[in-house]
Amino acid sequence: MRLLFFSTSYPNPLQPRIGSFNHSLIQALAEDHWVRVVAPIPWTSELAITRRTGRRMPDGRMSYAGGVPAVHPRFYYFPRLMPSQLARTMEWSCAPCLDQQIQAFRPDAVVSYWADPDGRVALDAARRHSLPAITMSGGSDVLVLARGGQRRTAIFSVLKESDAVIAVSQDIANVVISGGVQPEKVTVVRRGVDRAVFTPGNRLEARHRLGIDPTRKMFLFVGRLVPVKGLSTLIEAADQLRRQGVDFACYVCGEGSLRARLESQVRSRGLERSIYFSGSQPQEQLVDWYRAADFTVLPSLSEGIPNVLMESMCCETPFVASNVGGIPEIADPNHDQLVPVGNSESWAEALKQQLLRPCSRTERIFRPMTWTDSAAQLARVAERLTAQPMQSLLPLTQPAKDQTHATTAVTTDGCKVIAETT
Repeated sequence: MRLLFFSTSYPNPLQPRIGSFNHSLIQALAEDHWVRVVAPIPWTSELAITRRTGRRMPDGRMSYAGGVPAVHPRFYYFPRLMPSQLARTMEWSCAPCLDQQIQAFRPDAVVSYWADPDGRVALDAARRHSLPAITMSGGSDVLVLARGGQRRTAIFSVLKESDAVIAVSQDIANVVISGGVQPEKVTVVRRGVDRAVFTPGNRLEARHRLGIDPTRKMFLFVGRLVPVKGLSTLIEAADQLRRQGVDFACYVCGEGSLRARLESQVRSRGLERSIYFSGSQPQEQLVDWYRAADFTVLPSLSEGIPNVLMESMCCETPFVASNVGGIPEIADPNHDQLVPVGNSESWAEALKQQLLRPCSRTERIFRPMTWTDSAAQLARVAERLTAQPMQSLLPLTQPAKDQTHATTAVTTDGCKVIAETT
């Protein structure tokens, strides 16, 4: 099959780690299918990174992360613009490039991640070219942004009009269906884990490689430093633990808009010797952080099914996490603890219990699947759609994959068009 993926949540030369879960899925899809990516970059992000680092997008605005060609048009918008207008500005900025890619690549279906504005632009492009549209929801678009107002209307309009909706958890699927989307359109496809990377390992050896005290109890946060991750609650709970005389080390692996504020909160509470900010970590090193930790923490206010927790359990590291979204679907009471959202007292107690809890030797109830499994499930959804009459409006001849190669041409707007030729 030929699948075109559209989303701002995908790695680019300026932000190589953004949307890593989507990149893993696309790489797995590309093992058996032709896949091309259009991944817009907000102009504000591009400008900020260029000013800070001096790095610029290459001519043609293309990348080949993992060997999959991707084009990165610039997404212009006004920072203070009403959220309901984001789809219009993304359409104006990115639709010409998206149309060019569709015309050159001739996909069987268009897949997008994030319902609005990404899903709206992808859906409209699919309709212009008589293609089926698949919209993926990862969590916050449906669980947070769609709680009310015009944004909810925009998000559910996209989901209702899409030919198929992919939810990464049953919880998200239930919310989507309760919002009026036909149940037969909705499929749960959980994210996968790179099981070749995230494997169990010796804790002391991992701590030695990371330079961490081998005797001190330690827990780990991995993720973006943004409001929805609930790190202020974690810091408050850590302060309560320290006041109770509990010794621990908490390592925070990630970057984000709240880093300076969170570091200030740690200093103001005198927690500099208990909470350490280690920055963003590559996957090949992140695995040692999971192995080194006694447990992983995730105090999020909203989640789908977090890759962080699935990676942690693949390394045989339990977790303490908010009782929210799809997390209860993967938690195991023999290993993990679920905590009420935003309650620092409950978090302090759960952390204390987990620090004292002996390691469980029982098998987990839930085991994450691989990215190959996840990609196969998504491909089956696309295959069902392409078998429907809509596809007959755009007849394609599928060449043998080993007889094709990618060619590119630069368009007037600076983006390269990717096409397959025999």
